[in-house]
Amino acid sequence: MKKLIGIALSCGLLSVATIASAATPPKDSFGDTYVKVKTLNGSTFSAAGPYAVGVDTVTVSVTVPSPSGVTYTTKVDIWYPAAKRGTTKSSYNVGTWLPGFLQGLLTKDDASRANAAKATYVTNAYSKATPAAGKFPLVLFSHGYAGFRDQSTFLTTAIASWGYIVAAPDSPSRNLTQVVNLLAAIPAVTSNTNADVYDLQAVMAAAKAKKFGVASTHVDAARVIAVGHSAGGSAVERLASMETSLNAKKSTLKGFIGLAGASIGAWTQNLSAPFTTVPQMPGLLIAGQIDNVVSVSAMESAYSSLTGSRRLIELTHAGHQAFSDLCQIDPGEGGLVALANALNITLPSNLSVLATDGCFSPAEPATTSWLPIQQAVIAQIRYIFGADKTTAGLTGVSASYPQSVARNTTGSLS
Repeated sequence: MKKLIGIALSCGLLSVATIASAATPPKDSFGDTYVKVKTLNGSTFSAAGPYAVGVDTVTVSVTVPSPSGVTYTTKVDIWYPAAKRGTTKSSYNVGTWLPGFLQGLLTKDDASRANAAKATYVTNAYSKATPAAGKFPLVLFSHGYAGFRDQSTFLTTAIASWGYIVAAPDSPSRNLTQVVNLLAAIPAVTSNTNADVYDLQAVMAAAKAKKFGVASTHVDAARVIAVGHSAGGSAVERLASMETSLNAKKSTLKGFIGLAGASIGAWTQNLSAPFTTVPQMPGLLIAGQIDNVVSVSAMESAYSSLTGSRRLIELTHAGHQAFSDLCQIDPGEGGLVALANALNITLPSNLSVLATDGCFSPAEPATTSWLPIQQAVIAQIRYIFGADKTTAGLTGVSASYPQSVARNTTGSLS
């Protein structure tokens, strides 16, 4: 059985001289280290940045205020700029997130073990590599419904390679473990529909308290941007709504990015204060025009509901999982659904659609969509944090990827 090798593409290749061999990198007015680029255009950030990337895992405590003030713990993966590459790249296996009552199916015989091994993805990060010198702003990442904290390492490692610390918590109220648990009528840790927002708040608190693993002394917890996919896109907008309502301009959250997911205006939701406040911080929404899970019209409605700084980018041939690693797990043999079938795990139709949307024709290869996604997300982060003084990295995405980008606008939709 072949062993899956993580697709490196340009995301895994250093596009600029490594920081370790370059002159001392500059610092901004906040004392944060940033990467200075010579040429800023619509493809500058589609390749990896100058830093190697390390990864660490910590556990944080989350308190959800209602019902009954539930407290639980969840794991958080943290990607950070590293001084140099390690010897072995970090990897994950999707089977890790299957609940206990299914774990036996992964190991019952040699064939099962071989099939389970195919659900491994090799990332572009190195476990506990030595952090690079400097202090770096924080980027949160919130996974999608039935997702998990590592689901989009193509993006989280790329962001870190450009000089940011990226932290992604598992949201146990809606991660893969819990969604499969529902098939066995196992309840979630909380019924609060905004628990995923409190997960993100707990990560922010851990960063502020310097309880951030090997990146503890390198994170700038006072400058934060939140990125989320699908339900995670809704979570980061709800976090922005809460921060706008409660902290206004004093918030440490400086912007949000929703990938095939948003909150206000996106779809029918029972939102209540403070999550009904339109965020007053920069928002970037990216949608796939052939997404069958979160429609492009829903994302356009969410974009139209924003009243502050905003941008909408639509990808012509991208489906829902273009924003994750999942299409690149066992891609030549049917992907995750085929693996589940081989392991005698029966997925309900909604999960089968969710796991594969955008992985097959007529969608373009997910690795092709990754390039404008990575470019736009990193360009937005850099512009908000002030590393780039113009929006050339954003406005140029359409010209750099004309076959992939159908819309790139900050204006009203006709």
